[in-house]
Amino acid sequence: MVRGGVFSRPVLRFGSGTSIFPYEGFKLGFGPFSGPDAVRLCFICPRGMYSYSRVLMDNLIYGVRGFGGLTGWFGCRVGDVEYFFESYDRYADVIDSIEDVDVAIVAVPDENYPGFEEDPYVPVKQNLALRGIPSQMVTYSTIRRLAGKSYVLFNLALSIYCKAGGIPWVLGDRLLGDAYIGLDTVGNNVVVTVFVFDGGIFFDWRFEFNPGVEVIYSIRNVLTLALDVIHRHAGRVNLIVVHRDGSTFDVELEAVRDVMDSAVDEGVASNWVFVEVKKRAVPRVTRRVGRRVTNPEKGTFYVLDKYRYLVVTSGFPEHPYIDVSGLVRPVVVELAEASNWEVSMYDIARDVYWLSELHWASAFASTRLPITTLYAHRICSFLRLGVSPSEEYYSRLWFL
Repeated sequence: MVRGGVFSRPVLRFGSGTSIFPYEGFKLGFGPFSGPDAVRLCFICPRGMYSYSRVLMDNLIYGVRGFGGLTGWFGCRVGDVEYFFESYDRYADVIDSIEDVDVAIVAVPDENYPGFEEDPYVPVKQNLALRGIPSQMVTYSTIRRLAGKSYVLFNLALSIYCKAGGIPWVLGDRLLGDAYIGLDTVGNNVVVTVFVFDGGIFFDWRFEFNPGVEVIYSIRNVLTLALDVIHRHAGRVNLIVVHRDGSTFDVELEAVRDVMDSAVDEGVASNWVFVEVKKRAVPRVTRRVGRRVTNPEKGTFYVLDKYRYLVVTSGFPEHPYIDVSGLVRPVVVELAEASNWEVSMYDIARDVYWLSELHWASAFASTRLPITTLYAHRICSFLRLGVSPSEEYYSRLWFL
């Protein structure tokens, strides 16, 4: 018989209090954990969208019922927003004129917008990234129809605040590891994300060219970069946890052992574990409530064997019912290698769930994957499209 249970929900720590719900934390006035006290914004849109965009920005800055605005809930001053007017297919003509902004907000047409021929998302992202400016895209329909919706404004504010260098909340409970590395490859790039939990949170990322598609042949080099970031920031740490998206190949494991054991010898860490977070070909889980079959509760887990857990990272209460999108999809968490195998697999699997609750782009729904591998994948996807910011933005959440 398969053993299992439900992990506790993580406590989130804000500027002046704790809660298990992001929206509740801000509504109670706890404020963000850390970040800028002022943000400079600009808005790029067609001239015909100006009146709608102005309403959106006023609501975003000063708030509406159910959302206190960047000024109220985030304690963040926003100066005069500069507007740049141009048709969406000629946005590149105004980007060179943008100066002294922290985030550029860009109006983009919906896919079914009349006359839509070429998605401006990627080229605009590319051009702004080349100038070192993080960007936030907002669709025409959102600007026209959802500018007064508190949940839309709050999620938009979170993304902008993070891209400007802020951290809305951190985990209030201690994780098993002191530092976490996320690892993923898309196309010919491999990305590592670095998270150090030292009372707050430190974030960074690095990338390398990868000659393979699924096999990470450059895993040795990219892990070395991540370990150097950890050592420069935190010195020696007790335990480093590496999350690899998907299954690990033998050639990768050999390189992992060499690099991580060398890190122990060189005083970067005392111990390390290498964990696979598998999202494909994973069994589905349901919950029966009376005669009704629903999605399981978030945090539900099943022990498949000593070193493998099935973990439900999304579900009830956010997605209680089985709708057109089908059942929620769990992940399999497997310990692939370690410096000391006498480690708590329960804590390793729990931390994957907790880190899925730390996603800063949404206050109302967590993600299926932990932010370690989720953010590595998102950065990989942007790099594949030619969107690559300068190194000064490696510690910012520009990709949300």
